Amino acid sequence: MGRKNKARLVPEQDRRILGGICICQLTVVLSIVSLVYLTVAVYLPSHRAFISGLDPVPFTCKTIYTGLPASSCSWASCGEWCLTKTSGLCPQINVMVRRNGSTLRLEGCRTESRVSCPPANPAALRRINCNVDEACGAISGVFNCSLGHCANMSEIYQCHNATGDGPTIDSDKDNMKLNGFFECHKSRCTKIRRPFSCDRYCPRVTTQGVNVMIMHGDTVHTAWCKRAFATSTDEGEEDDEAKVWEPQDGVLMANCQTVMRSEGGSTEASTSTAGYSTGGTTITGTDCVNGTLIPPDKLPKPSVNFTTLWAAYDASLDNPVDPEGARVPSENFLVINPYIRLYINLEGCVNTLRGECLQFLDTHGRDGRNQTAASRYPCFYRTITPEERIGWRRRPKNNVTTTEESTTLGVTSASPPTSTVRTTPAAPTTPATLASSDGKYAYARFDLAQTQKELVIAAAVPSALFVVSAVALLACTRGVRVGDDAKMRCTLCRTGSGSSPVHEPEEEGAGAGRRGAAGRRQQ
Repeated sequence: MGRKNKARLVPEQDRRILGGICICQLTVVLSIVSLVYLTVAVYLPSHRAFISGLDPVPFTCKTIYTGLPASSCSWASCGEWCLTKTSGLCPQINVMVRRNGSTLRLEGCRTESRVSCPPANPAALRRINCNVDEACGAISGVFNCSLGHCANMSEIYQCHNATGDGPTIDSDKDNMKLNGFFECHKSRCTKIRRPFSCDRYCPRVTTQGVNVMIMHGDTVHTAWCKRAFATSTDEGEEDDEAKVWEPQDGVLMANCQTVMRSEGGSTEASTSTAGYSTGGTTITGTDCVNGTLIPPDKLPKPSVNFTTLWAAYDASLDNPVDPEGARVPSENFLVINPYIRLYINLEGCVNTLRGECLQFLDTHGRDGRNQTAASRYPCFYRTITPEERIGWRRRPKNNVTTTEESTTLGVTSASPPTSTVRTTPAAPTTPATLASSDGKYAYARFDLAQTQKELVIAAAVPSALFVVSAVALLACTRGVRVGDDAKMRCTLCRTGSGSSPVHEPEEEGAGAGRRGAAGRRQQ
């Protein structure tokens, strides 16, 4: 006799009821978790943004000093993942905050050109392993060596006075002694002890037939133009445009954050890394400062190298294009805070986990070392009172040097090829004492409208899901009943003609079969 099948103690439930209850429970749990997480990620940051007191109109920041401490990261301009303490990359960016410069518009321009001299990257140089037999048997030039691994600096720099004055080492036999800077000829390398300097290899800038030179990062824009107009930087007169230059005044030089060229009503922006058409007739520069006039005979013809050009620009800063200092003024007259910390946002961190801090360091961390252009960008700072705005243009000059670009690279035998950063505050001299003591900082990202939009979405979506799911679960407690047969039934689901709950046909058939089987056992 076969094994008897025992009746199921718990009948099969209605999957629609079970699925609905499970989905509502899951939604409630996820909504609560989202609200807890968004409290840290959105709600608290939004509250800080609304009470921060930052001016929604951006100022201009220029990087003064960038530090990358290997240990003891007391603060960081950008940290990955806001829920943990910053670890790994620890960029510390200090900036100068100033008002925005003038908008410079040059008309009737022709023979436009652009010359760029991007920063050299010594880290990208291929290192030769002199520990391998005959690997350094035919090297020549100035090399930076460490334990027999040498990089040829002559590939990207033109070094001056880099003459060996120390012991001579055979790179094939005593390769482990190659530490420091050496002047090498074939396998004979002589150590360089005295400081020397190097220049980046840069194309020459044309000075023949041009009367305007606009600096933009590590790029020089040249043209011959008929006239120049500039807006005022005085409070309340930002839209007041006036003529500031004509060709007979001399060669006009200025430093602008962006440069655009327009022709036939179309405008194309120029950056230090993107090219553009050279057929424009109007050149427009934004945030232009340090406008100056240089006598034509002070510039060599027909071209000049970057080092000479920067030296001539520095020497002419005492001859401004606007003696009153209202249009294309000296950067010194616009300074609000000469040295202050920069954070990527009010939290000083991001949650994207996409290496965003490394990109931020690349775009905002250039501080002018190796005599390249310092990073310059819009930033947000506390609201300036009317009393602080008065007399900015007529302040006495401080000791902040504002020249950004130069190509000379100072090199010593005891340090990698770096140079003294020229854009530095006069006093104090250490980052710890230079940091602002009033608890106010500059921020690279701040958008109240976007913050409000994100807050509304982050609050409405999980709250609505929580309320809907909670109401659905409450309705289930009223509308779902468990019968004597341990099966859940919807008491709200009625037929159109009767008041009894809807029963499934197969369930009633199964019940009749069980009653028939019980009757046969009794017989």
